[in-house]
Amino acid sequence: WGNYETINQWYVSVCYFWCIKKAYYKVKTNEYYSDLNKKALATFTEINETQVKLAGEGKIDLGGIAKGYLLAKFKLFFLENKISNYIVDAGSSSILLGEAPLDHNNGLYSVGIYRNNQSSPSRYLQLKNTAIGTSSIYEQKYLKVDDKTYSHCINGKTGSAEVKNDMVVAIGEDPIMCDVYSTVGMVSTIDEIKNIELTKPLKFLVFSNDQITYKNPDIQVYERWKIF
Repeated sequence: WGNYETINQWYVSVCYFWCIKKAYYKVKTNEYYSDLNKKALATFTEINETQVKLAGEGKIDLGGIAKGYLLAKFKLFFLENKISNYIVDAGSSSILLGEAPLDHNNGLYSVGIYRNNQSSPSRYLQLKNTAIGTSSIYEQKYLKVDDKTYSHCINGKTGSAEVKNDMVVAIGEDPIMCDVYSTVGMVSTIDEIKNIELTKPLKFLVFSNDQITYKNPDIQVYERWKIF
């Protein structure tokens, strides 16, 4: 993941700190997060083929990138061995898809979308030869205060634990980018997410309160037997 230096200013605090873990029932002050953010930005890594050296007070949380990294290794293995029929589920939030076997549905897999409220519509995607990364408040602790939601993602620009979306799905060929940018999308506005799409080979699907708040025009979402 050393190739992703360009996003470090965005993502460094998300990688290095999981601050809200200590604040399930109390939102820390902006000064608290600002101090941690400074420590993160002052932390550096040296990466070679066999070692990673860490300098500074920051801590590395591999939760945001490790699954995507492993899926990228799986993808390379499949390509090198000419394997086309596969699905690798790395804990539901990170998925790698080849083609479905036996010509099932033109090779498309049906991928369900998590819903927090069981009375909400049941939605799914039909995809093949792609990766999916998902970040959400529902699998983590979160707290709502004055119409703001605080969760496990720390904005590297502001140092705040406030998230802008309840769930972000990133779809693209690179599992690492899907893993990373689904988390970045949690602390981004819809306009910022659209700007990411202009510069990265990714497509986003964004939810708040179980409702779609943004959908890339190229993504088709199936709702029971309806398409929209």
